[in-house]
Amino acid sequence: MKHWRDQLARASVRAAQSWLFSPATAGAPAYRIIRLPVTFNIRVNGFSTRVHYGQWDVYVPGPVEWIPWLDKRLITGGVDAVPDGAIDQMGRGLHLLTPLKGA
Repeated sequence: MKHWRDQLARASVRAAQSWLFSPATAGAPAYRIIRLPVTFNIRVNGFSTRVHYGQWDVYVPGPVEWIPWLDKRLITGGVDAVPDGAIDQMGRGLHLLTPLKGA
């Protein structure tokens, strides 16, 4: 599993390096930290594993790997909740103001 996770991670980074984003507008932060789901269409024996409308999609979450330089307080919710093609700007959105009791 580690081998395949590394392969898919490398493919994700290669794809992300070709993406272009608009620069920040006046009054906005100089940079933004985002999460963007990446969906892979893997072919097995020449057949696509892509799920079509009306079919069940099996989702197997992988391990959480923290980004060493990222402030963990920015992480709100799971990346699983981000729909395909959507961008999740970290540090925005809903978050708890007080810690959960017993958590």
